[in-house]
Amino acid sequence: MIRLRLELALVSAVALLALSAFSQENDAVQPVPSNLELIRSLAASIGDAVGGVLGREDSSTMSLTVLPRDMAWYVESALLQGLSKHRFVLRASGASELTGEFGFAKARVEYEDIRRHGFFGSKIVDRKVAVLISAKIVDQQNGSILLVRDFEEACRDTIPLSDIQRVENAGLPLTRGTVPKEGFFSNLAEPLVMLGAIGVAVYLLFSVRS
Repeated sequence: MIRLRLELALVSAVALLALSAFSQENDAVQPVPSNLELIRSLAASIGDAVGGVLGREDSSTMSLTVLPRDMAWYVESALLQGLSKHRFVLRASGASELTGEFGFAKARVEYEDIRRHGFFGSKIVDRKVAVLISAKIVDQQNGSILLVRDFEEACRDTIPLSDIQRVENAGLPLTRGTVPKEGFFSNLAEPLVMLGAIGVAVYLLFSVRS
């Protein structure tokens, strides 16, 4: 009778652990934005910040240039989106009151701290994306420089390790980061804990039987 109770307790514990892991997996499943999407979102925040620093209340016209040309498409539309929150009338060509020159200086993706989501959950990793853009705004009416400044925005989140290949773009180096190596002891700890738990269960079963 005691043995039966012990076996039932062990089965219940294993079932609870499995249900806990399943619940953790479901909680972790959320839409994960790609690295390029985050880069563009940060660029939009920079455009918004530039508009806020200028602080113009009128609907000024602005022509915008993003350098280098071959990388402008990464962030140009996002910068326009951010600037448009501040009533600027943006022009691709023709005379304008202001000229905005933006240098896309840096976009960086980093991964760190690989670990499990709970004891039996899937592996997750911290992701950090940073964008640095230099801005120069000139008033064409009097030639005065209204703004010369570097703007950097960054964001951090946690994603499933298995999603890294999906969030990166193989053809866009700026969207890729280096995945850190997992430590030897982190890989060794889980099987040792499992073996220890099995050993304790076997010991208890034989102790009750004797």
